[in-house]
Amino acid sequence: MNHKKLLIFLFAFLISIFLLDVAYAIDDSDVADISQVPQRIADALNVPLFAGQVLASAIIFSLLCLPSFILTKNSIAHISAIIISLSLCLALGWMPYWILLLLSLLIAFIYSSQIKKAFAG
Repeated sequence: MNHKKLLIFLFAFLISIFLLDVAYAIDDSDVADISQVPQRIADALNVPLFAGQVLASAIIFSLLCLPSFILTKNSIAHISAIIISLSLCLALGWMPYWILLLLSLLIAFIYSSQIKKAFAG
């Protein structure tokens, strides 16, 4: 069973590395500007910039969240990995801030009953 999980993680890792190679295979410049990765992915795939941002964010999301999802059943670890990966994408400028806000609100609504029970006693 653990071998299947490892293979899934390795497959996602290789796909993400492949997407980064595609992003920098367009131009033969020696300078690699990491903030331009979403634009390069969008140019390579002939899709809008927003789709390139989502794909670039998915690379970081899969690299940081997939091991946590596979190796643990702890929901706090999952939520923290999601928030950390999306915050990193936001800091890199690869993702609009409103996606992180919507996801944070969704997580708050999901856990609102547990928070209410904790404060009520």
